[in-house]
Amino acid sequence: MGARELLHDLAGAGFSLEADGGKIVVRPASKLTADLRADLRAVKPELLRLLASSERPYALSQAEGDAAHAEPWDDAAIGRFEARVVLLRRRGFPDVSADDLAERLHLRDVQMDDRRLCLECIHLAGRAGAWHCGNYRAAQVMRDVPGDLVARLQRCAGFQSGG
Repeated sequence: MGARELLHDLAGAGFSLEADGGKIVVRPASKLTADLRADLRAVKPELLRLLASSERPYALSQAEGDAAHAEPWDDAAIGRFEARVVLLRRRGFPDVSADDLAERLHLRDVQMDDRRLCLECIHLAGRAGAWHCGNYRAAQVMRDVPGDLVARLQRCAGFQSGG
């Protein structure tokens, strides 16, 4: 697993990482498993470069940001953004990741993309690092859903919106 993928997976699992000199600070450290610690050590130099450059796993690229903000946001778009940030924070995502994912969802709306995040589905249960799909048969996924999948736009036969 590369540093970018690991950073994405850890953010999706509710961890926050930052570079502190030559060290990687992970919160909550108490949730780190021995396997995750080994994964972090294996890609530490690349991960430090990513963190030092303030790269965020869900952040929009410049082109995506331009598309998302081509038109001014109306009150409805602002309300959806704020509600999504609240949902994502409640699901265990750090503030920056919640904002970035909510902005990514706004871009999805602007582009009229029909894909969804598991995080938006009423069948998803759990919190970062321990996600479960209550409709896994219809969704054609395993009951225990990997962290990188819940924050990935996709089409799902088992998806049901909460709103």
